[in-house]
Formats: sequence, C-alpha cells, structure tokens
Amino acid sequence: MLGDLVSYVNKLVAELLSGPIARIACASALASVPQAHRSLSLVHPPARDAFVAFVRALESTDPRGRTRCAGWTVHELTAHLAAGSAELAELIEVELAGASSRPTRALDEREAPYRALSSARLRRAFFEESLRAAVAVERLLGAEGRRRVPFTGVPLDAPSLTLHIESELTLHRWDLVGDDATSVAALSDPRYAVHAATTVADMTPNVFPQRGGQQRTIILRASGGPDVAVSGGRTTTIRLAADESSCPVVQCHPAARTLMLWGRTPGNALPRPAGVPDAVTAVIEMLRPGPA
Repeated sequence: MLGDLVSYVNKLVAELLSGPIARIACASALASVPQAHRSLSLVHPPARDAFVAFVRALESTDPRGRTRCAGWTVHELTAHLAAGSAELAELIEVELAGASSRPTRALDEREAPYRALSSARLRRAFFEESLRAAVAVERLLGAEGRRRVPFTGVPLDAPSLTLHIESELTLHRWDLVGDDATSVAALSDPRYAVHAATTVADMTPNVFPQRGGQQRTIILRASGGPDVAVSGGRTTTIRLAADESSCPVVQCHPAARTLMLWGRTPGNALPRPAGVPDAVTAVIEMLRPGPA
C-alpha cells in the first residue's frame, strides 16, 4: 500500500517537472495525497523551503487554535494564505494573458470563501493554491522581459514576488509555533527586514501598525543587515535608514527586528531590544501589535 502511494506521488512529481500546464493540472491531485508536500523536496518551486517548513508546522496545529497573529485562529490564518496565493496567481495569469490588470482585492473579500470551508477542505485548498502560485511565479520568471505584476499597489517582478511569498510563510509559521530554532534562524535572514522596509512599506493598504506617536525617528539596528528607520507622527512609517546619525539607535536581534516590523511581539527566547530606555519604549509602542 505504501509502495503504491509513493509510486503515485512520484508520478505526480514527474508531471510537475514536465511544465507549467501539467503542474496546474496535477495540483489538485497532488494536494489530495497525505504528506504529499514532502515530495516537493524533488522539485524547486519558489519559496519551497519556507513552504515545507510552514506545512510541517501547520500539520501539528488545531484549526480552532489561536495564533500569535492578533485575532486570528489557525483556520483564519490558513485562509489568509490560501486566498493570498490564489489572488497572486490570478493577477500573474492576467498579466501573462495580456489582459488589463485589476486592483488587488481587499483581504476580507478574497478570504471569506476560504474561511467558510471545512478545515480539511481549506488545508487542501491552501496546498493547491500554493502550487498554483508557484507555477504562476515560475511562468512570470520565464516570460520575455522583466515583467512586473501590480500587487497591493506595488509592481513586483518574479524575484520580489518570491521573496514576498517566502516572507509571508516564514512570518506566519512563527504565528503558529513561536520562537523555535527554525523560526529564529529563518527570521534572522536580513532580506525579510529589507523587504518589509521597502516593498511591503509601500503596499496599499499598509499592513504595518499605524500608531503614530511622537514626531521622532529611531533606528532599528541588527547584525548582518542595513539599518531600518522607524518614524512616528500622525502614522508610523518604516524605511531603510539613510543619513540619520543623530537619531537614537535601538539594537535588536535580527529575528526580533523582523517580527517587530511586522507588528509582532517577539517571545522570551529572543533578547529584548537594547538602547536608550525612552527610545526602546517609543519604538516598541510605534510597532506594537493589535488594533490601534
């Protein structure tokens, strides 16, 4: 029986390797195979490692359980990722078909149908839509010229889309399991902080905490990556730091900085940000998660 299952998965993987059309055709079938995500070690879709790490974490969770993403259950977080993959894939498909681009749909609009699914059906949909998005990004990468797709108001090429997918999977894996070794190692990658401070900071609507606070700029510094400037005022703004040597500096663990930029509170396994006490307090308040 196990041998038959392995043969079936291997056949589907061979079809996945044969080209984009075959990949789309077999995505639903592959999604129906228990533990099928492990077969992705034989192929190289965008953000494969982050995807497999997230799915392994997801397998050990109760769909009704709470997550570290304020107000979301595991089921709702899974719906968010499934809907995001479907939206991204559709926008790429529209672009590659030469049709007129459309605005990215709001989160509630695109996530509602997925939230309404049963837990089992949603997890299958997540896997299926993730494969669909992987195929779409790969097609975009192979398209003539450096094609860009408008996503949440920002034109993104295939490498930028891949990094965005990877960032989402890595962040939301932390939402499921917290500061385990896999999360800390992945979130320490400086690419995620740079992506947050550049690409994601320009998205509409802005996904970061918009708390405002004092009219001041504080530098978040972490080893291995560039400085990030966090400014208060009417709203909080995040960007890569330029010439701001007069601003107070708050030193962070790289993983903690990524989490803070995304509106998360790092767990006790990560050291607390260090610096002048009032600057530490101010920047934590600017980036504090939850409703404003």
